[in-house]
Amino acid sequence: MTQHFRRDGTCAPVTGADSGIGPAVAEGFAGAGGPVFGPARSAPQMEETAEVIRIAGGKARALPLDVTDTAACHAALDARPVFLKSGFALMVGGGWTAA
Repeated sequence: MTQHFRRDGTCAPVTGADSGIGPAVAEGFAGAGGPVFGPARSAPQMEETAEVIRIAGGKARALPLDVTDTAACHAALDARPVFLKSGFALMVGGGWTAA
């Protein structure tokens, strides 16, 4: 069954991968074979998630980002890490904010 969820070579940007359910989601996508791009407001916590993924043999990059800032989001996508050459397979929204 897990072969249906393989993401080899396709990137999964996971917002909110710094806390809550986000780290588990990021680790799950990385475990399925794809690199994880983690934009999050808490850079130190996201870097911890990325390090867990790298230790397990996956690829992950943390990116400090407030997803409520539209201009910053566009800039982050334009400057995404080089290892994301394949483009995005999906976008996972684990982060949220109260308005």
